[in-house]
Amino acid sequence: MSARIRFSSKEGKHLNLFEVRRAFISYLVIKKMRGSFVFRVDNVNCKENKNLTNKIEALSDLNWLGLIPDESNLNPDPRYAPYMQNERLDIYQRYIDALIKMGVTYKKALSHGNELSKRAMQPALYLTANNFSDDYILDLKQEKVLLNKQNVSEFVIVNPNGLPSDDFAEIIDDYLMGITHVIIDKNRIDSIACYLAVYRYFNWKIPSFLILPFQKSNKEIGDYDFLHSLQNEGYLPDAICHYLYELDVDCPCDKKHSKIKELIEDFHIDKLHDNHRLFDIEALRRVNAQHIKKTTPTEFLAFIRPFINGYVNEEHNDDYLLKLATIHKSQITFGNQIKEFLSPFLLEKPSFSPSEMQLINSPQSIAVISSMYSLILEKESAIDNILQEMSALQSSLGVRGKDFYMPLRLLLSRTKHGPELDSIIKFLGKDEVLKRLCQYKD
Repeated sequence: MSARIRFSSKEGKHLNLFEVRRAFISYLVIKKMRGSFVFRVDNVNCKENKNLTNKIEALSDLNWLGLIPDESNLNPDPRYAPYMQNERLDIYQRYIDALIKMGVTYKKALSHGNELSKRAMQPALYLTANNFSDDYILDLKQEKVLLNKQNVSEFVIVNPNGLPSDDFAEIIDDYLMGITHVIIDKNRIDSIACYLAVYRYFNWKIPSFLILPFQKSNKEIGDYDFLHSLQNEGYLPDAICHYLYELDVDCPCDKKHSKIKELIEDFHIDKLHDNHRLFDIEALRRVNAQHIKKTTPTEFLAFIRPFINGYVNEEHNDDYLLKLATIHKSQITFGNQIKEFLSPFLLEKPSFSPSEMQLINSPQSIAVISSMYSLILEKESAIDNILQEMSALQSSLGVRGKDFYMPLRLLLSRTKHGPELDSIIKFLGKDEVLKRLCQYKD
């Protein structure tokens, strides 16, 4: 049987940071084995999601990132369907009944809450899990993983509400769906003993395990729609995969990856980091900026268009937008950032702060603006050698760099930051440059 790894989403919602990292490693591992990447919705205890439509947010996230499942509720294999747990309740009941007949289950109230709540609560069904003597397992990296048998001498297989527990449903489904390799976060190592107990009661072949060092850190970003937010902010899928690879895999710093296929080719399970590394948004932005710079003009225009549609009109054709966006290409680290540069740039009437107006209206700035106006006025329509001429003008006025360039930058680009001033001047052209300078010249 070919290798199969399952990635599951608890409710089918957009993926958070920890789910994205686990999905990415799962995909690398199974594709290196040339196996199948299976997506499942583990919603056995989420009644409100019973009628989920075909648009499952987590599945859309995976597809956008390029981690395309070989099987899911949208691409099912009839041998393993359905791929949503709350459509499989009758299946779990058969195995629950079988364990009851074996005499390895018992009922008792859950071990939390006060005595009054225990009496009012229906008992849960427990499975005895201490009949097996495993002290450890070897994971896929051939590392010894110790099992704390004392913590899993028993575990719940049916909740007091009558529904199977999440752990039990997961274990049954992994067997029935032919999952050969199970990926488990370090903080869930105890669940391995639960797998071993169930599989041995039914005399099933034990799957292989891979323990990931992920822990609940980065709390400020760990629990929200992480990947969907990155997509909306303008991060490229290839850049995210590139950064995740550097984050969780021992990757040479000088090796630049761009496509998921290249990452799979480079990947080996021994390269996985043993220690959890914190996600760093600034590091991701640096990688994303590298990928933005590599885009072709057509790709770049398609990439930034959703972020600038609200700032352009019918007068701004594709050629104009592309030229405008391209002069800012080296400054942006994510797509939404382009608005910081383009929105003020496109304003017919700029809105300067009091401090900016004070800078523009200073005697020194007015002298700079007037001299620049005269320089541009004397030139032909094509503005050539403007950088050298501005440098010569600055020297003749005896004004230091920042005092010379800042008032010009404010008037021409409407902002203090952005691309080189000569690029802005060449883009605007003679007439527009004169128009933007004239009202503030002496």
